[in-house]
Amino acid sequence: MTIKTPCSLPDIIVDMIQRVAALSLPPDAASREKVLIALEKELRATWGGDRAYIPHRRGDVDNRLHSERNSRIWREYQQGRHIAWLAKKENISKRWVLKIIGSMRAGRRPNSVG
Repeated sequence: MTIKTPCSLPDIIVDMIQRVAALSLPPDAASREKVLIALEKELRATWGGDRAYIPHRRGDVDNRLHSERNSRIWREYQQGRHIAWLAKKENISKRWVLKIIGSMRAGRRPNSVG
């Protein structure tokens, strides 16, 4: 397996899942243990010393969901809903609601924030 630098990898979680999925684990426990130890060494060689940020969401589907959420927040804000109410409803901070509203006011794409 080729070891890539963390910068060239899309996401630590995706990388680990891909590596585990590519494994052919032997049926006996001793051999399986050796394969998993080798995998751990590879992962530590690639990601060791890194403090990886693991986002809650990723991909186009998540961008669409954020866009829908942000549009919903903007619409409800324009209808007179309070920042605190919107934050509680969407389970995000008041500060994040303000960022979304600010981006919508500036005419940026709804999913450019969040």
